[in-house]
Amino acid sequence: MFPALVDSNHWVLAVIDMDGEQFIYYDPKGAYDDHGVIECAREWLEKEVEESSDQDQMAEIKPGSWPVFTKPGSLPKQKNNSSRGICVLYVAEHFERGVKPVFSQKHVQILRYRTVWILSCQKILDTKDP
Repeated sequence: MFPALVDSNHWVLAVIDMDGEQFIYYDPKGAYDDHGVIECAREWLEKEVEESSDQDQMAEIKPGSWPVFTKPGSLPKQKNNSSRGICVLYVAEHFERGVKPVFSQKHVQILRYRTVWILSCQKILDTKDP
């Protein structure tokens, strides 16, 4: 999973789902991957598989045939031009925890405060969804 900055001001998220053998592209505005972010992730994974020291295990991984989901319908959408980074950050956190993101634009301000608090206190919270 990695965030990507496109057009110098727009954050998106690419997820390599190894268990589901799929790629997920999340754009907080709901756009498609016009910048090749998933293709870059696919190429990186193919190279990692090719260069792996455990060829027997890696031989079964065929990322070239994995589907790409570019508009996961249940993910939060931003409603302004200033919330992309925070939306991407918290969608990534939810993916990492294996839970469905349930926040919306109305939660963005509290998520910003939460992020500042975490960074300033250098602690990671173990909290439930907002």
